[in-house]
Amino acid sequence: MVAATSQAPSRPAATPAPSATAPEAGKAAAKLSVLIVEEEGYTRTLLRTVARALGAEQIATVNGAKAALRLVEETSINLVICDLQLPEMSGLDFLAELRRRAPEVQFLLISNQSDPQHIQEAVNSGVSAILVRPFSRAQVEAKLRYLANRIAPNMVPTLARAASTSHA
Repeated sequence: MVAATSQAPSRPAATPAPSATAPEAGKAAAKLSVLIVEEEGYTRTLLRTVARALGAEQIATVNGAKAALRLVEETSINLVICDLQLPEMSGLDFLAELRRRAPEVQFLLISNQSDPQHIQEAVNSGVSAILVRPFSRAQVEAKLRYLANRIAPNMVPTLARAASTSHA
């Protein structure tokens, strides 16, 4: 699942890499590592395609919250994309457990609900961003670019420049 690169690994090593001499070096070396928790095949494929286009080094997909939590424990994930409706628990319950285990992980919630009360509940629960169905590929790209920029600010400028040229 993880592509070999000549850059520092996305998982923190026991000892720092020789090139990581300043705090900024760690951020510059950050790579997008995505976990998609979604049952719907089309949506899962769209999310994977966009994440890959944004330079995700690792992309994993699972159908349920329990499998997702195991994966978060076993690998270095920095972005979770999760449907609100999961078989074992709600996406917000999953988020609460995720926050206990990995509070720094960015979390994109996918929901069918757009009412203000639901949105406020999601925000209060600690989501990083919300994507309301139905959505377009452009909306997915915008949300993922925003979250990728929060994870690795030095990775996204070329992507943002390319996107701004295509919108001009």
